[in-house]
Amino acid sequence: MDQRLGGTKLMKKAWIFTVLLSVLSFAESSPSAKRDKAIKDVNAALRAYEVSSSLCKRLGADIKTLSEVYEQGDKSVLPVLFRVTSTPISVACESREAFSDWTEFWLLGPSSPVEAVPQSQSKRQAKIDSAFGYLREFYRKALLNDPVGFVTAMSQLPDQDQKLIAFAIAGETLGLHKDAYDAVDAALKGIPDSESTKATSRVCLDTLERVNAPFAETYFPPKTLTSPDAELQIRWFTLAMYGLGEKPLWPEAGRDVETIYRLTYIPNGLIELPHGPVSTPAFSGPTVITLSALADGNGRISIKTSYNSRDGKVSEVDETRPATRDQLERFFAQLEKANLWTTPTELARTNVQGADWVMEGVKDGAYRAVIRRCPDLERQSPEEDQFTKIGRLLFEMAGHKWDGAFDLHCTTSRPYFSQNPDAFAPSCPACLAYPGEH
Repeated sequence: MDQRLGGTKLMKKAWIFTVLLSVLSFAESSPSAKRDKAIKDVNAALRAYEVSSSLCKRLGADIKTLSEVYEQGDKSVLPVLFRVTSTPISVACESREAFSDWTEFWLLGPSSPVEAVPQSQSKRQAKIDSAFGYLREFYRKALLNDPVGFVTAMSQLPDQDQKLIAFAIAGETLGLHKDAYDAVDAALKGIPDSESTKATSRVCLDTLERVNAPFAETYFPPKTLTSPDAELQIRWFTLAMYGLGEKPLWPEAGRDVETIYRLTYIPNGLIELPHGPVSTPAFSGPTVITLSALADGNGRISIKTSYNSRDGKVSEVDETRPATRDQLERFFAQLEKANLWTTPTELARTNVQGADWVMEGVKDGAYRAVIRRCPDLERQSPEEDQFTKIGRLLFEMAGHKWDGAFDLHCTTSRPYFSQNPDAFAPSCPACLAYPGEH
């Protein structure tokens, strides 16, 4: 009898223990518990002093959890997700292993066994990238579903953090596809002017247009560039021109307009960041020089450049001055030597890294574009040296012959460079003309 009673008591205790475990398990798996745990983990990750792959992987899982919680109606988690984007850890997680791969690739050179690594990252890095890419897509989806509510939450952030979120919405460095751009553009423009958050929506719109400049302006006629990376090149050039407020020249061809030549000098290594372009490794930014030949035989020349240093300070030049008849004669004589109107628009790319030179011309109803990278160093034809002299001359005419602000170096890939130290050469007009001064 006593044994049966003891067995019954044990069964009851076991049943109670099982029920308690089930309750606890349910509590831990409930939406609110998942949310709270994810928030706690995110806050801990953002306070971490060191970034590891395991930390980034856990943070990626927490991002997806909080995104799902938001989509289920709990919008209180949005500020937590904003904090992920506005802290350095998001950039560190996305670039940590990719940067390591690229560093090894650069140091060992294109003949190394890791040549394919940048194109085929590790599965772990791919998962990390997809998590943060998911967050950017989530922002756009949340904005489209509730424009006023989303922008209202953004407006509570410091100005710099608002720019970071706007940059993520805009597609960051690579931008958006056209349909995604149109949808976000329409949602932001649909926010009433009466809303107190209109200033924040304007930040988003300005960033959207700047990052996706190719949808706003078309700077080159169709099929101007035909290389495999033509689309990427055109985006690259467009971002620089649009950022400096330039308008396309080619639509003017065919009209009765003045003769115009424009040089756009774009440092290779320019990175589009939320607060504007930052060029690496030098601090020189994209520069545009426009020369107009007037009907009376005189002319005018303007120069513009604007870039942000890594500490966020802006450097700008925006000047216009007359161009004398003698200057114009020198320029047109040099133009003939370079055969600008007959030389190929582009040449096959080599291993040279440095600045892109985009020279455009409008004359007698015709438009012409010639694009070179570091023409002073590549010298693939006898005309390249003459083309370089055009650039030097334009900088001189614009009053910046001695200005070191445009200093940027051209280099070849590291293996060739290490074996041929003399291959290292500057690509700025001032450095080329007066190497001893820089």
